[in-house]
Amino acid sequence: MKEDVFLTVGITAHAEGVLAHKTIMSVFAALEELDTKKYPYEIIVHIDNGDFETEKYFAQYEDDKRFRIIRSHFKDLGMSRNCIARNARGKYVSFLDADDMLSSNWYINAIKRMEESESTIMVHPNVQFNFGAGTRLEFTMRSDSFNKFEDAIISAGVNRWCSAIMGKRETFLEYPYMETRNGYGYEDYNLNTNTVGHGIKHMVAPDTVMFYRQKAEGSLLASSNTEHVIQPYVSLLDIDFMKSVPESEVEKVKAKTVLAQRRSKIVKIYYKIRGNEKINYFIIPVAKLTKKILRIGVSKQPKAKVPKFMLEEWKKINKIEASLYPTKSALDEIFQAKSDDYDVGMAYYELVKNIPKMPDFVFVVPWVRVGGADKVLENYLRSIERHHPNSAVAVITTMPGKNSQKSKLPDNAYLVDFGNVAYPLWPQIREMLFSRLITQLKCKRVHIINSEFGYSWVATHKKFAENECKFDVSIFSTTNKYTPGMGTYANPFLVDIYNVVNKIYTDNENLIEELKAKEGFSEDKMKVVYQPTNGEVRQFVARNRDCKFRILWASRIDHEKNPELLLEIAKKLNPDDYMIDVYGEFGEDYNKMFFSGIKNLSYKGKFTDFGKISDGYDAFLYTSTRDGLPNVILEATMAGLPIVASRIGGVGDFIIDGETGVGVKDILDVDRYVSGIEQIAKHPKVTKKYVEKAQQLLGKRHSWKKFYTDTKEMFDVE
Repeated sequence: MKEDVFLTVGITAHAEGVLAHKTIMSVFAALEELDTKKYPYEIIVHIDNGDFETEKYFAQYEDDKRFRIIRSHFKDLGMSRNCIARNARGKYVSFLDADDMLSSNWYINAIKRMEESESTIMVHPNVQFNFGAGTRLEFTMRSDSFNKFEDAIISAGVNRWCSAIMGKRETFLEYPYMETRNGYGYEDYNLNTNTVGHGIKHMVAPDTVMFYRQKAEGSLLASSNTEHVIQPYVSLLDIDFMKSVPESEVEKVKAKTVLAQRRSKIVKIYYKIRGNEKINYFIIPVAKLTKKILRIGVSKQPKAKVPKFMLEEWKKINKIEASLYPTKSALDEIFQAKSDDYDVGMAYYELVKNIPKMPDFVFVVPWVRVGGADKVLENYLRSIERHHPNSAVAVITTMPGKNSQKSKLPDNAYLVDFGNVAYPLWPQIREMLFSRLITQLKCKRVHIINSEFGYSWVATHKKFAENECKFDVSIFSTTNKYTPGMGTYANPFLVDIYNVVNKIYTDNENLIEELKAKEGFSEDKMKVVYQPTNGEVRQFVARNRDCKFRILWASRIDHEKNPELLLEIAKKLNPDDYMIDVYGEFGEDYNKMFFSGIKNLSYKGKFTDFGKISDGYDAFLYTSTRDGLPNVILEATMAGLPIVASRIGGVGDFIIDGETGVGVKDILDVDRYVSGIEQIAKHPKVTKKYVEKAQQLLGKRHSWKKFYTDTKEMFDVE
């Protein structure tokens, strides 16, 4: 490195065309403020896959001794900056994109800040000023690094510093920009967080401004925005580091969000009160005052206070950029963005602070409750525990609500309650936080079970899913002619991510045939894993002819399970001979009154253990309109009950009409359900054969031994 160069000015160019002229003019203006004899400089322009107009503009500097023009085809801003750093001769390197501009005092103030520091630092402009056609004027005040934990909390939600930066050449070489490939980005954010994570403070050069041009086309940033980029792992947000922070330090950071939390609580109370019609009349004056104080419904932002130094630099830049001048209308409309946001970071901290161990496997589920999909999750976890006893599994929820079965997770698994912790955040912020969680967990094996959020996240991060992680899904049913217009996990969700999914698992053969026929899925990408059963198999016992024939119906009471059909069946059965007992939890459109007024139908309450409620019944009735192979069908078979069921989805994979039970092909055919019930009631010898064949099929397909064999390859660690 030659000693006669103190500063390398690095300009990254791509498709800026003549806009680069304004950038170069602002660089020249800022260099005029610098004593260039004391601080000699060079300008390196790196043109990465440049278009014709950009090449044409920079051609005029080919013979200028101040300039060196380097060309490549990285198509990557990070690699472009790294190339400049490798070729730089200066003690310090300062980067700027070829469509942005700098205040006239940038170089002199940044160098002063660098030279005054006894430790290694990196320096940014004091203000980031956003402008451009079709965008509002906006500025953000940047600040110096805080302590590492506070920097981490803020950086989890926002990029604390802009892309304009100055640092020692050695620092850029030791901590290079990342390559923005396979869905990763942004390179400047990654450099900022990575260096802070390694103890390098980021500071601002007092009273300096970067004028950041926002435009719809022609920039690599605009391109990456359309791809929903994801940040790779960074040391600043390391989970072990977050867990190591003393509670006293955490409380100090939490205190900075107290006002926002209080305001949020007051707003919720306000809306709750205002929604009460009985007291609404009496509280209008108070409500109006509360609304005014809290600025609820106020769309216009308070007028921004523009710092004096920024106002002066705003005026100066007008000589270069005619569209920028602090007119009265511009001063009235300019918006000051919030620079430091703690909410996202504290949500991230809440998610990771109790993680006991980095996971070998990650499951993404809506919640952990009582249900068929939850049972599948439980079985998968048992298989992992058997095949990989020292492994750890993270179960990430994506929906808010009570995770009632959290305590029943095996010792090798733990819950990450993303659904509840992240729910208050904006959807885009939730997506970003989920991305951060996935990369910081550093797990390459992710399995989605019935999570719409999980499917949508993969759909917007396909490059990452295809190149950086192995995604599997489990799916159990699709829509049908009886539920028209309903979206399913198969279509649109699975269809949208099909090309980046590693393997599709299901619990029934019928679904595979359906996905092949309806969606064109390849059979070799799908696999049936029959779910195992627990408990003792009981023999069929014929009913006492002097007693009523007792029928058990047990499921969630919602539209998919078709309780309306159940009412019609009950009405057609003779109440002197048949009685139907209903167990299940009500969906939002149903309650106990739904079953009232029907003599031979009785609601008995919720159920969590089928074995405890199945004694004393003569048959099991199932009326679902969409399903996989529900566990309750297998449990009824174990209990020795003959089954009358709709042959929908996976149910038809197990209940074969006339062999293992009564399977109703037209699932809305009330008369067929009624005749099927009467048939098994009147012909115990035939019914016994149904049960025996069903139990034989159960033993053949649904043993734990077979399940462990089927899932061994599924959870093999590469």
